[in-house]
Amino acid sequence: MAVILCCLFAMTAAAAQQNRHIVMIDPAHGGEDTGVVSDKLREKDLTMNLALLIRQEARKTADLQVQLTRNADRKMTIAERINAVGTVKSDCLISLHVNAGFGKKAAGYEVYFPGFRQTVAGGGDSAAILKDMA
Repeated sequence: MAVILCCLFAMTAAAAQQNRHIVMIDPAHGGEDTGVVSDKLREKDLTMNLALLIRQEARKTADLQVQLTRNADRKMTIAERINAVGTVKSDCLISLHVNAGFGKKAAGYEVYFPGFRQTVAGGGDSAAILKDMA
């Protein structure tokens, strides 16, 4: 299995002045949406446990605050996730996912991040965005 981290970093002026950074972690899936399932594990449980561990470790760092999009096993729509991220105004977003591997030797992680070019606001073409990220 692989862990996917989607990270967007855009430091806010307030955070820069305070030397305090807010990280939003989005544990994938939840509720009846289990994500990838193996014999013993469900993606929703792995991502939630990993998010809680990251938050626990981050509490040891004075200039880092971690918020979670969900704190319990509940399904969230994309709109709810976007709203949670927008409300907190975090400096960084990490979306945790666990992929199904291709064979027993599959291991590692994947990191996706957006380009840092200006984009046109409103109804952009998804195909163009995906092509730009490739």
